Amino acid sequence: MTHDAVRPVSPGGRRFSDVMPVAMLPAFIERQGGAVVAVPVAAGGPLTAQVAVQDGARFHAPALDAHFVEIALRGSARGSVHAEGALTGPDFDAQPGRISFLPAGRESTLDVRGASTFLQVTIDRGLMDATMAELLRGGGADAELLGFNTLIVPELEALLWGFDPDRPLDPLAADTLARRLCAVLVSNFSTGRLAAIPTAPGLSTAQLVRVIELTEARPEAGPDRLAASVDLPPGYFAAAFEAETGVTPAAFVEERRVDRVRAWLDEEGDVLGGDLAPVARVCGFADASAMEAAFLARTGVTVAAYRAARV
Repeated sequence: MTHDAVRPVSPGGRRFSDVMPVAMLPAFIERQGGAVVAVPVAAGGPLTAQVAVQDGARFHAPALDAHFVEIALRGSARGSVHAEGALTGPDFDAQPGRISFLPAGRESTLDVRGASTFLQVTIDRGLMDATMAELLRGGGADAELLGFNTLIVPELEALLWGFDPDRPLDPLAADTLARRLCAVLVSNFSTGRLAAIPTAPGLSTAQLVRVIELTEARPEAGPDRLAASVDLPPGYFAAAFEAETGVTPAAFVEERRVDRVRAWLDEEGDVLGGDLAPVARVCGFADASAMEAAFLARTGVTVAAYRAARV
């Protein structure tokens, strides 16, 4: 699939010479009179997020270099949004819970009255292309995404309402959320035909965040306890977690524990001398030997060698 399949053209026929980078989006909205608060998401990932408050909007927006999704949180802004290749007409009615989608590379013209607060998410073009190649017949080579204005889309609403704008989004959760948004958009709003209906088990974003939070709060928690925290049988949870993240729950737990050991050694150094048992317990390991084995397997060096290098 190429990004040139849909060339950005304004309703008046005028073309922008450049596509606006995602990083410029907050400043652009603020220049149009809006207020933007960034949502903390790990840099370099496939997703960015922000909360935007707009009281009326009348402007022409250049094409964005990422896919743009927004859900209305509060308010009742109404008017029109014109964009090329849209599934819906220009009517815009931002009742809470309604969702709009603007594919990458499409310009838009807004004429909206009234105040509303939106959660706005951008998704990397490469990830969306990969999703189309995976889910659509023929790899999605001839397919296009269809934008829309203020629709009720329960699958997207469930994903976005589970997003807490006041809390940092873990990189793993951000990546999973981006992939799930792509899957819903490609499955429901593209011109291509699905190659097959996905049947693999999966976790919601809220379930994944709960698992990550439990791992951070209780590092001793193993895969069975993580499964219980989201009310799933251990076997199904293991398959669903691996399908969403690419790693098994056991591997994820061990990696997080080793990260805690590394952080402890970086901060505390040699404060306990040669006694590693307290470190192992704090970081979730049953004993020092289990910690030593996992640390060596994950980092390629022993705990002693890592500590000596930090002193």
